Amino acid sequence: MKRVAFIIVNAQTQPGKEWRIANATPGLAALLDSESSVQVNRYSFETIELLRRTIIDWSKEYTANDRSHLQSNIVEVSFEQLIDENERRSFAGIPTAFDLPDSQIDRLREVGRRILFDSPDFRLLRHDVGGTTEMQVHQ
Repeated sequence: MKRVAFIIVNAQTQPGKEWRIANATPGLAALLDSESSVQVNRYSFETIELLRRTIIDWSKEYTANDRSHLQSNIVEVSFEQLIDENERRSFAGIPTAFDLPDSQIDRLREVGRRILFDSPDFRLLRHDVGGTTEMQVHQ
């Protein structure tokens, strides 16, 4: 084995509506939703960082045992990589659900592909393996 590549799709969502100082207290559902979003988002970051460190350790161990170099690539796809703030907020606001309208699924697939192909890490991976530099759309 000469190379291992991980493409991580980060489905992190934005926390619920902002709470402002008001007379009304957020309901139980809003509190639970906010708490679960914070926990999932924290674990996503920690898990990705753990994966990065683990891959470095694997590469060192593989190189030491096999005397050949193992190249590793990690590519993360995240709405945070979108430049346009309105677009970023719009996509990050889509709920993580098993039942989304077809139009939302199409938009998510298109933006995911665009983020992936715009990623410097993915460009480097494609270059290193002799892949095309152009995004090809397959229907």
